[in-house]
Amino acid sequence: MENWGIITYGEPYLMYNSSNDDLYSGRSVASYIGHELAHFWFGDLVTMSWWDDIWLNEGFASYFESLPFGDILGLDPQAEIDGVTDTDGTKLFVKEKMDPWVDQRGYPLVNITLTGPGTARAEQTQFLSPQDQVPPPSPFLYEWYVPLTLTNQETQDWSTSTKDWLNRDNKDIVAGLPNSTDHWFMANIDQSGFYRVKYDMDTYFRLLNELDANYSVIPPIARFSIHNDAVQIAREARSIVLELACNYGNIDCQQQAKTRFGDLVENPNVNSIPPDQRPIVYCTAIATGTEADWNFLHSQYLTIADSPLRSTAGEVRRILPALACSLNDTLLWRYLNYTFNPEQILPMYAKTAVNSIAQSARGRWVMWENLQSNWNNTPTPNGVSKLDTLKTVVKGFATEEDVTEVFVDDNLIEGAEYLITVTFDGTMKPPSDQDGLYWSSYTSLLDGAIHYVASTQLEAHGGRQMFPSFDEPSFKATFDITLLRSPNVISLSNANLLRSEDRGNGWVADTFDATLKMSLYLVCFAIGEFDYLESFTESGTRVRVYGRPEYVQDLVYANDIASKFQDWYESWTGMVDPSAKVGLDSDTIGILMRLRSVMVADSKATSNPVRVDIVYPWEADSKAFNTFTYSKGSGILRMIHQFLGDGTFQRALQRYLSEHAYGNTVTDDLWDALTTQAEIDGVTDTDGTKLFVKEKMDPWIDQRGYPLVNITLTGPGTARAEQTQFLSPQDQVPPPSPFFKAEFCMVQLFMETEDITAGLPNSTDKWFIANIDQSGFFRIKYDSDSYMRIVNQLDTNASVIPHISRYSILNDAFEIAREARSVILGLACNFGNPDCQQEARTRFADLVLNPDENSIPPDQRPTVYCTGIATGNEADWDFLHSQYLSLIGSPLRANSNKKWADDNVAGLNDWLADHIEPHSVSTRLGHSGYSVKRSSPINNRRRHLVMVMSNNGF
Repeated sequence: MENWGIITYGEPYLMYNSSNDDLYSGRSVASYIGHELAHFWFGDLVTMSWWDDIWLNEGFASYFESLPFGDILGLDPQAEIDGVTDTDGTKLFVKEKMDPWVDQRGYPLVNITLTGPGTARAEQTQFLSPQDQVPPPSPFLYEWYVPLTLTNQETQDWSTSTKDWLNRDNKDIVAGLPNSTDHWFMANIDQSGFYRVKYDMDTYFRLLNELDANYSVIPPIARFSIHNDAVQIAREARSIVLELACNYGNIDCQQQAKTRFGDLVENPNVNSIPPDQRPIVYCTAIATGTEADWNFLHSQYLTIADSPLRSTAGEVRRILPALACSLNDTLLWRYLNYTFNPEQILPMYAKTAVNSIAQSARGRWVMWENLQSNWNNTPTPNGVSKLDTLKTVVKGFATEEDVTEVFVDDNLIEGAEYLITVTFDGTMKPPSDQDGLYWSSYTSLLDGAIHYVASTQLEAHGGRQMFPSFDEPSFKATFDITLLRSPNVISLSNANLLRSEDRGNGWVADTFDATLKMSLYLVCFAIGEFDYLESFTESGTRVRVYGRPEYVQDLVYANDIASKFQDWYESWTGMVDPSAKVGLDSDTIGILMRLRSVMVADSKATSNPVRVDIVYPWEADSKAFNTFTYSKGSGILRMIHQFLGDGTFQRALQRYLSEHAYGNTVTDDLWDALTTQAEIDGVTDTDGTKLFVKEKMDPWIDQRGYPLVNITLTGPGTARAEQTQFLSPQDQVPPPSPFFKAEFCMVQLFMETEDITAGLPNSTDKWFIANIDQSGFFRIKYDSDSYMRIVNQLDTNASVIPHISRYSILNDAFEIAREARSVILGLACNFGNPDCQQEARTRFADLVLNPDENSIPPDQRPTVYCTGIATGNEADWDFLHSQYLSLIGSPLRANSNKKWADDNVAGLNDWLADHIEPHSVSTRLGHSGYSVKRSSPINNRRRHLVMVMSNNGF
């Protein structure tokens, strides 16, 4: 947290030991320090006027956190090739680790169960599908040295360095796990190891909750790994996949759930729904069903509620939360009233029912209304605390109860000074509520005793929870702070310590100098048993890094990096940090999000603009502090930097900081500084006229999403470009945009014209690439011939195209259009998912019965056709071949239904090309991908990729 003069971090974010930690860990420490130190200028010295412009703080910090790396760190990706050791620091014997991987069949399934804070138990078995197979004997007894890579909700360290080796002698895991059993963890990061992971069910649900709340926190490859492993592992994991699909509104999943629930209604004595899928089926059916469905499920509860059988208790725990899934207020009120009636809800289950209502999307509002209107009059159900229920409810939304009104007898006089004296007291919050002033504890490695720390987290609106204040960023003040502590601890705050005095009764008062003029959310306290390291910048700024005494030796790197970052920022901005000192205290938690993740999140019609409307400060928590503010804001600044150039960009920000020091800004103030400096430096628009940054950049921050640029080479040195909003899936309907047709201005070209003549090859036989190194926040879609030429270059000599550009081409191609969904569907069916295969067979059978009406979505047809043929009979094959023959001669290709025919031919031909020789396919289709040699599996896959592009108009 970027409190001015004293930054707070979680311990893992600052600790680095070069003898034990890898290079990536060092870069992570540097990123966190760079991010928060950047706030001393962007956020502390110059602060946004209101939370809707928080991107001015977080976008800059996210961009600058890594910008100085080359100057400061001089990091070489190959720097740790020499001196690589085993995880315990001893010599690494590769033969010992790797022989089991090459000399025995298969690979392991690693079962990991969280056993406590920071500890887990891991067991490995050979992964077999189906499980009842008996493999031949192995000299290694089907055990492997499994390289465990781990991250968790607290550290979110996505490096793939091995934390430990799992083998028969080592099954206890202590590295890389969360300190709280309420937090998620992940193993086998980015599928870096050749094994699958199965978690305990609580961990699965914690991962599911994270994906539901903000899936971009977990990188795409890691998300795919979770899904892929879960699909493959046992029957219980399928319920997680099912829940993900239903919760995200998958129509097929919801229809399947309603069908299964309907079967149960028809025959309530035979419940064929697998127990692990019942919570999802019940909840989906109630949320999308009728009052009769609700009454039926409640009657099921009554039937089994007082049964002595243990199995019925589990069914009760499935039914009660599902009854709260209703979106009908009348039914939710009825449910709430039932909790007071032991004939409807047994007293032993009343608390479960109340909590289910309070936690549901619609039920929390019903519960809130009930608590407001009946707080003093209504009794509570057995075992239910009204206060606990209130806490559960308000977790889902904020209230306005933290506002105090002060009434005066006479009108206030402008310019006069008034003194308001307020007597108040407050409660130090527990670690589970880190908003305001809170305490935390740890067990010392030095004495084995429990030690306590008090610290603050005031952003965005925690200040008013600590003391009465004007808690808005536009209200700036100096703060005189005195803290009372016991003699065995020290206290830290934003300014220098002036004096300490004995107040008697075991209390010492520390009085600090007045802070700089700043917003309240930047105020910080920290009290505990800290030790520190100290260094000084070239300008004389003192830098101290505080931490627990036993970990100070691991803060040397952080202390060194902090002073280097501080020097770089002071030099780059031309402004010495006015806070005169920097304190880094390792106590609270910060988070870093990445650019590619936000592009996935920002492709949804429900994504947020960078600049959002915020009425109340507590809305900032959900609306402003997200991946769009941090990573998309950073990406937009990177784009501006690219088209202005280094010098102009730096001088413009120096102007911005000096003109608004100790004040507040809105986004237009930044645009004005950039426009003014561009004019001074002679940086113009692409047509030579004055560059107005606001005109170019407002569409990037005030509307959702980003553009997909379709570029078609039209001749030697010429191309045609068109832009649309990139949406995935494409059938979403975004809300209206204030900018016509959701248009964006592109870097360099700015899309003022759709014809491109600069930077293109003089021959149509040569490739070109746009958006070099992903410098712009948009995706590129090329014509199919251009894709083929790029693929040929990559196949001949990939190193000609830099690795970042290679990655961008692949990533854009994978994400573009609806084909991305067909890839996931194909994976599920190809990996033998029975639900997927059954659904594909059903859809194929519907097509056979009614071949004139193909209701299968075009992007899903390749998978449906392939699965239908693979699991079907000769008649199915003959049918599909007849479809192919009818389509080849179809006149529809020349009329308004051309796209329908194209899509059908694309799906049919995709299957046929994988099963017959290319020369037996009519050349009328003209797909250039057929010329690829079929003997090479790699070329085969590339051909398929190109065909997908070609078939869909790339």
